[in-house]
Amino acid sequence: PLLTPFTVAAHTGRRFACVCGDINPIHLYQCTARLFGYRRPIAHGMWTVAVVLAQLERQGEVHLKSATVEASFLRPLLMPATHHITAHTTHTCTRFEVVTQDGAKLLVTGSVTPL
Repeated sequence: PLLTPFTVAAHTGRRFACVCGDINPIHLYQCTARLFGYRRPIAHGMWTVAVVLAQLERQGEVHLKSATVEASFLRPLLMPATHHITAHTTHTCTRFEVVTQDGAKLLVTGSVTPL
């Protein structure tokens, strides 16, 4: 399986919020995320899936022009941090996971299926 590290910077939530318009306090700063029970800000789910898909396409694992994408968000992706993408391609789809740097926690699972 493909194993690719990626780093999420502390400002990622603020930058993505400006682009997408989702100005949710859990994504912005540590102090605002703590008001909602998080130790640190968490990455937007759509940002996370976009990073995964870009990496899989860059490595030739998927072709996104005609595909269905499904994702399940299991745990928050804390920022700043480094995480890993794992992927496995079969004849029907590519399944992916995002895990913590140490591999101990599964954060996101999903699949890309060609149409």
